[in-house]
Amino acid sequence: MGNCTTSSEIKQHQKIVARDQKKNDNLDAQIQTEFEKERNIVKILLLGTGNSGKSTILKQFRLWKTDAGLGDMNQNKQVISQNITKGILVVATGIGDVEEVTVSLQPRALKIFQLLNDNNFVTVWDELELDGKYEQVGHLCVELWEDPATQAVMEFEGKLSMLEVPIEYFINSAERIIQLDYIPSSDDIFQARARTSGVVTIEFTLDKIMCRMVDVGGQRNE
Repeated sequence: MGNCTTSSEIKQHQKIVARDQKKNDNLDAQIQTEFEKERNIVKILLLGTGNSGKSTILKQFRLWKTDAGLGDMNQNKQVISQNITKGILVVATGIGDVEEVTVSLQPRALKIFQLLNDNNFVTVWDELELDGKYEQVGHLCVELWEDPATQAVMEFEGKLSMLEVPIEYFINSAERIIQLDYIPSSDDIFQARARTSGVVTIEFTLDKIMCRMVDVGGQRNE
């Protein structure tokens, strides 16, 4: 006997086809809407090697053109602290690496260097014990900076390949930064250096035009 299809089965099938067609039409409309929206966005891709200023440009636009402002202050403080502690260690290490520098750290400055080197994760607001006395890390960084050997190596700053932060700017601002109630200024945040990992995106409106700015890591492994 042959198979017979009832009218109710035909109607049910038609309902399913109509439902699926409606879903497909809605999806097509959504895709078209997203396409039109994306087509009207100006995309800005920041390219360059590490430490070339891409992230600084993105931070400036984020401050001036978005509601994000200066970002998370606690995170900014941590980055600035690391710029100071890591930066001064790079400079002090360079004393032995730059052949033009013939002087060495004075005994107390050498102790400070070794102490900071052994405590990589301290902030400038922490205290460390040196010669039986607890001293604020920020003050120790400034003292190490003022040693004649440190000043001598800074004359050959271009040879310090690992120096990726504006250490002189932050040391000159240290007395302000190491206060316990310190709040980073916009200049501090613009000066601070942190390696970009992955992709960072912001969106903003410029002269009624929607823009999307993309920053990518500039290191070789990125």
